[in-house]
Amino acid sequence: MKRIYQGKVVGVEKLKSGKNGKSPDDWEPFDPDSKVAKEKWQEALWQHHELFQDAVNYYLLALLSLARDSTNP
Repeated sequence: MKRIYQGKVVGVEKLKSGKNGKSPDDWEPFDPDSKVAKEKWQEALWQHHELFQDAVNYYLLALLSLARDSTNP
């Protein structure tokens, strides 16, 4: 992610092929057209968020399934 201002993502870049990400020149926008790039990174970020939330819900359910005794909080 490029910048975060008060929790709001304002830009995302992807790593260029064959680069290591240590230099600012190693990153590129999702698309040369800024409007298309914004749509693409917003969709990718949303998919990542959904996957992360699914994993959190799965592990919470797995943890709660271990609680079998009503006297043991």
